[in-house]
Amino acid sequence: MRGLKRNQKTLYYQLYSEHIPVYEKDLDGNIIPDPVTGEPLLTGDYTVGYADPVEFKANVSPARSEAQTEPFGVYTDYDKVICSCDLTLPIDELSQIFVDRKPADGKGADYKVVKVAGSLNSLLYAIKQLPDGSAKNG
Repeated sequence: MRGLKRNQKTLYYQLYSEHIPVYEKDLDGNIIPDPVTGEPLLTGDYTVGYADPVEFKANVSPARSEAQTEPFGVYTDYDKVICSCDLTLPIDELSQIFVDRKPADGKGADYKVVKVAGSLNSLLYAIKQLPDGSAKNG
């Protein structure tokens, strides 16, 4: 996949930022405090928080296709590949990408990064589409 500027698309990435605990709530949605300490009761579950979306430009493959080489290995499950010549991007396997959506749409990202493969002149990101409504926007 070539890195021609005319083939680049404006995308947004969100980096993983925090592990947010989930608290016990009553039927009205109020957090239940611990009767002894007064601290909120934890459920033991956590949600994921993401930083604000950051714009970048890269080439996106139309869909996954078979090729002579498997840059991410044989068993990696991904839908599309993003190719960027910007070697300074901080995107990793915990990041989410806006490909077919924009952050202003009020929905979360539509893809998650599955694998990152770097070469001398470019970075390849294998991305998998998230089920609708499961992406977090934080």
